[in-house]
Formats: sequence, C-alpha cells, structure tokens
Amino acid sequence: GSAVETVRAGAYDYVTKPFAIDELSLTVKKCLETVRLSTTVQELKQIIALYEISRAVNQFLDLDELLNTIMQTIKQELAADCGSLMLIDEVTKELKVKSQVGLNETMTAQVRLKAGEQIAGWVMQTQKPLLLQNGTSQEVPFRNLLNRPEIKSAMVVPLRVKQKNIGVLSVNRTANDQLFTQWDLQLLEIFAMNATTAIINVMAYEKLKSVDRAKNEFVANVSHELRTPLAALTGALELFPQVADVVLNPRAAKLIEICQHNAAQMGGLVS
Repeated sequence: GSAVETVRAGAYDYVTKPFAIDELSLTVKKCLETVRLSTTVQELKQIIALYEISRAVNQFLDLDELLNTIMQTIKQELAADCGSLMLIDEVTKELKVKSQVGLNETMTAQVRLKAGEQIAGWVMQTQKPLLLQNGTSQEVPFRNLLNRPEIKSAMVVPLRVKQKNIGVLSVNRTANDQLFTQWDLQLLEIFAMNATTAIINVMAYEKLKSVDRAKNEFVANVSHELRTPLAALTGALELFPQVADVVLNPRAAKLIEICQHNAAQMGGLVS
C-alpha cells in the first residue's frame, strides 16, 4: 500500500537496500533528466499553443472582438486571474484600456496614463518588459510606488513590432499563488509581438472601411444635392425648343442637344 501511495505522490524510481552510492547517483541523474525533459515538453506545448493562437487571432477583422480574444487567451494560457490591454490614443498619446478580464470595467474605462506614469506608462516609455513578484519589482522607479499585496505576481510588456509601439499588455495573478517566471515573460513577449501585428492589421482595415464609408456618404450627399437642380435643368432643356418664340438655328439646336446629352450623363452618375 505504501509503495502505491509513493508512486501516486510522484516517485520516479526506487533503490533497494542496501544501496551503493553509484547506484543512487545514477538514479538521481535519471530522475533529474526526466524532470528536465518533462519541463521541456511542457514548454514546447506552451509555445505550440501560443503559436496556433497567434495564427488564429490574425483572422479577426473586428478590433473589439480581437482584443477581447487576446485577453481571454492570455488569461487561460498563462493562468492569469486578471489583466488589461491598453492602446495609445492617437490624439492625446495617452494609454487607454481597450480590453480587460477580471477587472472593474467602470474603473478601467476611466484610466488615462501618459508616458512614464505608473507601471504601464513606464513600460510604454522604455519599451522594456517587466516581471513583478509579490507586488514589488527590482526596477528602481517602482520601489516606492507599488504597494499592492493582492497582486502576487504580474507581467507587463509593450505591444510593439520593430519601431511601431501601439500600447501595453499586462496580466496579474491574485488568487494563484504560483509566481510568473522569466519563461512566462518570454512567452508573453512573443505572443504580444504577434498580437500587435494582428491589431495593426485590423486597425488599418477599419480605417479603410471608415474611408470607404465616408466616400460613400459624400457621394450620396452630392448626388442628393445635385438631383433636384439637375432635374430642373433637364426639364428646361426639353421644354426650351417648344416654348421658344423663335426657330432655333442649327448651331443653337446642336448646343441644346449637347446640353441634353451631358445632363442625361450626369443624371446617370447621380442616380
């Protein structure tokens, strides 16, 4: 019974008594190698999962849907309890929360951070990823800033591709006692780069849609404004030969015909 319980508890192997030091050393080495391989396999699984997710997020065409999917994915894959995705406002150049999980939506909607302000503003300004443990960081700027014991561990990374910086991504562990590691930070950085590309693409697509919508609205407004006077002009041209007191000479009649033709063409464009 005790042997079965030992195996269930995670025992890798056993050494019979009396045992030699060489045999014990070999067993320990084999055990450590197995643990190392198991860790490597787990890390590879995480990389593959994030790669597949990165490919999937590039299929989105709606920005809000994309941002929400990014946050839900990060929360699940990195076992985070909460987090936020902040984008730089093109007008004010401030960070604004555009998507969040596990946070107070009313409070996050009011957050505005300039470059260098708080943790997210610092990451935005320096473009450095940050790993926080037990509410503190080794970075000098935060030694007197952070006092949030509810955050057991956190990661904050810039959303950037090459020289293009669009925001900041942060995740926290509050209920999970296991701290984020440097490996977790590297995974988040890789995912953040891919997510940034997807966000930039969707933002460009939405700008194109906005331009196309504005163009259509402009054409519709112009068509509406031209339709009434054009109808009056067309009617006048048709009636002119009938109500004229004089017989039109060939040149005048030709001019009227050209005007009617051009008015008809314009009517086709605005209808």
